[in-house]
Amino acid sequence: MSRTKRSRPSSSESSDSNAILTSQPSRKSSRPNSREKKSDSVAPSDPPISDAEFYSNSVVKVQKPKSQFERSYEEKLHKFLLTDEMSEFSALESEVKLSSSLPPSSFGRVERSEEVPVSSREETKEETSNVDEIQEEVIVSPEYVQEQAGNPDFVCQWLLKSADALLEQAHKIVLAANYVEGAQAYYTLIKAALKALHMVAGQYMANLQPKAAAQVYYKLAKIYLEETENYSTAESFVKKSMAIAIKHGLLQARVAGELLCAKILELSDIALLEPFLNERQEIHEREGHSEISLLFSLKRTELPGLNDAQIVLPKGEAIKDNQLRSLCLLMQSSIYLSQGSPKRAEELLNECRDLFSQMKDVAPQLKAMSYLQNLTVCTQTDNHKYGKMWVKKITDFINKQKKLKWSSWNNDGTIPVTLSRGLPNEIPFSLQWIGPDEFVPTFYLLSGLFYMNEGTDLAKTGKIFEACVNSADQGVSNLTNYTPKSQNFMVSQLTTKVVRLSVIKFMAISYQVWLGFMSSSDFNGIKAIHAFLESYNNDNFTAEELWYYKFLIPHFLYLSAMYHQAQGNLKAAKLNFLKVRNLTSQTVDTPIEAFHLQRSLGIGYGLPASSTSELYIYSIMHLLNISEYEFQSLSQANDSSTQHEQAIQRSRSFLASLHADMTNILEDPASQGLTTSKLFMLTYKSALAVFNSSGFEDPEKRLDTVLTSEIEKLVFSGNVNIQNVELLALYVLLRQAINLDQRNRFYGKCVRRITKNEDNGKLLSFFVYLEAQKQESSDPQMGDKIQRKIDAIVESTQHKIETARQSVLQKSTSSNRES
Repeated sequence: MSRTKRSRPSSSESSDSNAILTSQPSRKSSRPNSREKKSDSVAPSDPPISDAEFYSNSVVKVQKPKSQFERSYEEKLHKFLLTDEMSEFSALESEVKLSSSLPPSSFGRVERSEEVPVSSREETKEETSNVDEIQEEVIVSPEYVQEQAGNPDFVCQWLLKSADALLEQAHKIVLAANYVEGAQAYYTLIKAALKALHMVAGQYMANLQPKAAAQVYYKLAKIYLEETENYSTAESFVKKSMAIAIKHGLLQARVAGELLCAKILELSDIALLEPFLNERQEIHEREGHSEISLLFSLKRTELPGLNDAQIVLPKGEAIKDNQLRSLCLLMQSSIYLSQGSPKRAEELLNECRDLFSQMKDVAPQLKAMSYLQNLTVCTQTDNHKYGKMWVKKITDFINKQKKLKWSSWNNDGTIPVTLSRGLPNEIPFSLQWIGPDEFVPTFYLLSGLFYMNEGTDLAKTGKIFEACVNSADQGVSNLTNYTPKSQNFMVSQLTTKVVRLSVIKFMAISYQVWLGFMSSSDFNGIKAIHAFLESYNNDNFTAEELWYYKFLIPHFLYLSAMYHQAQGNLKAAKLNFLKVRNLTSQTVDTPIEAFHLQRSLGIGYGLPASSTSELYIYSIMHLLNISEYEFQSLSQANDSSTQHEQAIQRSRSFLASLHADMTNILEDPASQGLTTSKLFMLTYKSALAVFNSSGFEDPEKRLDTVLTSEIEKLVFSGNVNIQNVELLALYVLLRQAINLDQRNRFYGKCVRRITKNEDNGKLLSFFVYLEAQKQESSDPQMGDKIQRKIDAIVESTQHKIETARQSVLQKSTSSNRES
């Protein structure tokens, strides 16, 4: 095949520093939509359900986004998509147009008055009818096919087999959709599969038994939903499938139709999804199908605004099927982790681990999900010992799966699950997760976070993040270059996978920058962060791009704020920390379509708000630090003007509000998972001690003994390995020592933790050296040595300290002028 590579965005549309995948086909707007075609479309022209309400919940009406792929090739694709005529098929444009006769609010209710023409041959048992069974083997030759052309049973089965084969072949060449010719081939195969199924539905339904007839309508609905996004037509066909299933008591087909109904509502009118799921839950509970009812509970976990997993999912003891029970435990644990409640998640994971030991066969994807969540719990609870154990366990797991060539994993990330307990027939369904190409970089990212938090080997941490970036890059490369039969999934999932890998890459890069801050005051990586933020501030992102990456903005603003604070530009730092606080302290009113785009990446609905957000908590701590310094500087300035007094009053008022915010965080039960972390508590208590002592200006002023006892207990717990945090805490204890023995003890520990690798460590060392001068006052030679070290630190950091002081005073002067 001659391949013409799709054009990339021009420099005016995207900078090299943050080109955001507009060249990839997108689930919602990056591939051609059958609803936008003219009369040559195979899809009925009826409007999709609730299309007009896609953006009704947004504050301002927004234009539906189009990616670079759609903008560049819409005209070309219009010439061949779903329009080719083949002599063997009748034109679908001549088919009877199907449309929903029900408003969205009645979605899912079956029109029982509608007669569905199916074979009069009834099934005594559902399982005895299977369209895939072939009673006798025959040699299919052109001559045989010609002989059987008049046999309606043969033609019907031939069309069904052809539709399946065409659909499978389209998914096998999905990577070719990165090229114009490949996109043409993909959609031509989809069109041919639709034509085959339409012929069966229009001419041969009388030759099918009820189960097979329901499957035909179900397949049509699924293709229209997932390949053309024509929700109205998909709704029409799935209702026909459900009507047959209900009439003939086909439980499996009925449940499949109901789950597809939920998917249609999820994409077209999500406001109706929860009532629909509640109704289906109640119906199946009344019918005694509790396990099936649970499937709809699991679906509810994907709804926006979820607050409590216990409300959505039943307790584990109520679920008899072990596989389903373990799945519910993992879903609940995932919710609690996203809400910052690792202790509650840990309890569920322990229960899940016990359950796995009782099961004969556990899907490797469920094990992988459990392993990643356990590692996340260890990171959030500072459990370094077990965290290392989980890193090793996951590494061994990956090596084993590589040897097996990931044979138990699907390319699209689906996990097959089968319900059979207490049911007349097995009910298969699939759980959407991530594929092996996404699992590996996700593990690298989470293990990098663990070792970064553990803090003993930052060099190793850097190598892990580098491996994460390389793995994600390789995954994107594999998905954007065509290799025959290397992947097998719908084109709608192509962008989801590419963007998800890019999100992982961006996160790893941001932590690499952070690591540079921590280890050596290396700020080179901040250029990429600022380039990303510049595109965000100047509205250079398309709506689609912004929805994909919006949740990264607070992370990047936090890094930028840290950079400015380290450089002494407190004004810029304070502004960015305020932006972080505002972005993470409220639930953003995101359009429903944006919710789907974000959630398809597995990142949830926006960010956790207020006290459940780590960024929110630490941004307030930084603001407290800056505001305390600002207040002290203003108070000590030699200025008695009214404007200056007003600036002091504003600073005092803002400082009081920040302390109130932090008090609320500490008292909020929802934040306990974050605020009980020993790293957080030691950081906060040490900073609080410095605040309360006014920077230890008065050597005679003593802190509350309870506070110093808490700091001492935390610093000697052995679970906090961030060197600067330990050094700050030890310095506080040194200044508060009440006798010579205590002072000598804390002084020795401070000296052993002195570092000159980065500026924060140098500044803390400066204060320790000042104490050392007092300690070694009787030794002139040692005093001179200490003074040289002090002078060296002052020389390398004085300009930043002066910049910080001027930043605060200039702000006051600016406020005076504004007044």
